[in-house]
Amino acid sequence: MVLRGLIKSIRWRLIIYAILLSELITLSISIIRDRYSLELFLFGFFVPLIVAPAMALYSYLMRRRTEQALRDSEARFREMAELLPQPICELDLKGNITYANKLALKSFGYSEEDLSATINVFDLFLPEDKDRAINNFRSRLNNENFDDHEYSMLTKDGRTVPVHVYSSTIIRNGNLAGVRAVINDLSERKMLEEQLIHSQKLETIGTLTAGVSHEFNNILSSIIGYGEMLQDELNINTKAMAYSDRIVFAAKKASKITEGMLSYSRKQITRFDTVNVKTVLKELKSFVSNLVGENIVFNINMPREELYIYADPSQFEQVILNLITNAIDAMPAGGTLTVSADRSSADGSTPLISSDEHAVIKVTDSGMGMDKEIQAKIYEPFFTTKDIGKGTGLGLSVVYGIVKKHNGHINLISEPGKGSSFEVFVPSIKAPFPSEKPASTDSIFRKGTETVLVAEDDPNVRKMIVSALKSAGYSVIEAVDGEAAVRKFEANKEKVDLLVFDFAMPTMDGLEAYKQINDLQNGVKVIFMSGYVLEEGRGKEILDEKYTFIPKPLSPKTLLATVREQLDK
Repeated sequence: MVLRGLIKSIRWRLIIYAILLSELITLSISIIRDRYSLELFLFGFFVPLIVAPAMALYSYLMRRRTEQALRDSEARFREMAELLPQPICELDLKGNITYANKLALKSFGYSEEDLSATINVFDLFLPEDKDRAINNFRSRLNNENFDDHEYSMLTKDGRTVPVHVYSSTIIRNGNLAGVRAVINDLSERKMLEEQLIHSQKLETIGTLTAGVSHEFNNILSSIIGYGEMLQDELNINTKAMAYSDRIVFAAKKASKITEGMLSYSRKQITRFDTVNVKTVLKELKSFVSNLVGENIVFNINMPREELYIYADPSQFEQVILNLITNAIDAMPAGGTLTVSADRSSADGSTPLISSDEHAVIKVTDSGMGMDKEIQAKIYEPFFTTKDIGKGTGLGLSVVYGIVKKHNGHINLISEPGKGSSFEVFVPSIKAPFPSEKPASTDSIFRKGTETVLVAEDDPNVRKMIVSALKSAGYSVIEAVDGEAAVRKFEANKEKVDLLVFDFAMPTMDGLEAYKQINDLQNGVKVIFMSGYVLEEGRGKEILDEKYTFIPKPLSPKTLLATVREQLDK
């Protein structure tokens, strides 16, 4: 730039001196012709001497003004570049970074000192994107039309960042000087896209699950029902009892997977009631003891006093079972599994827990543990560290969703090689609500002589229900659908004390059948059951009218307890 300015200055001086010499020659000839023209000679001699420096000064001032305008323009660009919320950089013709705004440096982990050394932008691209980036750079320099593209770039610490690059050429003094690029970080957009894909997966799974859950839960009802009735016929300390325990556990675990998928797709019914935590743990103790295997020591620590929460009983049990299953899977070589529960008054040491009293349930294992990276992902749907075919990736995500639905919080303490401890905090209540106080477990074993009309279209489930009721002393009238139930009630309305109806049946559903029967005899007692009921439409009517409802898969113990409670009202 300095040499170019010097050449221009010399050029102007030569032109001025040439003009001056021409004037001198002209005036000399004039003097010779007219010796009396002294004034003309003096004018022609001195005017160029005055004009030439003035013109040189004007040229210098104009050049300085142009250079200052260019510096001001560059400064304004730098100021604007620092204010923009996107990384911006400039490259020379070889792709070396000559300028980067602060956000670009921060985004990629570099400092201004790093730019003093030569950094080639193509070294920041992943190998699979590098050649494409170089070709696009050359096309931009040649002013060829091409679409801006997405790339994956590397930060200084090796992190991969998805980006979208917009570029334009830099022209200085009429010459091509390089490329200016605006870089959009797509990390957040990619994360949102993944979340959308996950939600679409969940919606698809929910729709599919909703479509098959009724039939699937009917099958599980038969397995669980006959399994529990078999347990009643067996001695406790026998292999046959252990085998039946495993059958029932496997069936219940299968039902929890269905419930979990329905829960995540928001298609699962949630029915809150008073839950005695100690009672739940007592029921789980004998149930889980035969499942953990001889290489695992299983301990369960009951709360020191009665501990009540307001929750969905089935979902609360699902939380504990999922955590226990997860703990067992974390100890393939054996270890210690401890489940404990107690009342906890938050002291502020546990984040996200209010000052109210909570029930805290801890599930601790001595397994392989987890590092921070895995801990950050364990609640994500479909995330699993298990081998293909050994996990759905929904277990802990279902736990997280249920806990949040119950206004609770889940905390994890884990280190690689030192096991894991999950702490579930759920708001506790002082005592059972009077209108929802759980019935005594003695009602499960109380028999009766009343007559029950059962309407169920699945023959295996219907036979299981009839067998359970007859074993408890009840008389049973069977119907294969809603229309048959209405006809059989009309023929036996003096005998029937209780209706047990499946909700979804062909020709006429259970709700419609009940309404027609209620028109014939007002006030007849009813229990509805179903493997899947939407919380809208006719399904919502069952819940809003506060009918007694039992979700499938059915447990004979739950069925008999509910039947006895309804008859005793």
